[in-house]
Amino acid sequence: MMTPIKKWWPGIAGLLLVLNLGTLMWVGLNHFKSPKGLDGPQLKEIIVKELAFDENQRELYYELVKEHQEQSSQIRSQIAAAKLDYYQFDKQNPSAINTLKIAYGRLDSLNYAHFSQIRKICRQEQVEDFDEVLLKILKTSNFGFVGPKSDP
Repeated sequence: MMTPIKKWWPGIAGLLLVLNLGTLMWVGLNHFKSPKGLDGPQLKEIIVKELAFDENQRELYYELVKEHQEQSSQIRSQIAAAKLDYYQFDKQNPSAINTLKIAYGRLDSLNYAHFSQIRKICRQEQVEDFDEVLLKILKTSNFGFVGPKSDP
């Protein structure tokens, strides 16, 4: 005759196994979500909010963002293709690194011009706030190199 503990043991073990697998899946899926911050699709809304753009500024800004996204996506496609060419371990492709250097330079030049245009649509009292927001973007997003933290 089975004792009550032996009778329930397989069910309890199965339930714990299912809960454990569920927890691991939840952690795994949440690990790949982008962190909250100054990058990603919410960046343009953060800039609008931080600078308190009026309706006219917002319209100009959204048009600048649209143009920038179109132009940068072409460069990012070139970067992706060059990386695939470069990371071939069986055959080296030295020209791919030059392509990467040029494409990253073009992307940074495009970003600089984009932020310069945004700064020009700011009113005088917004310029200082813009400079602070830009500094945050450069320190926390893929627009800039995030190196060791140091006091300015």
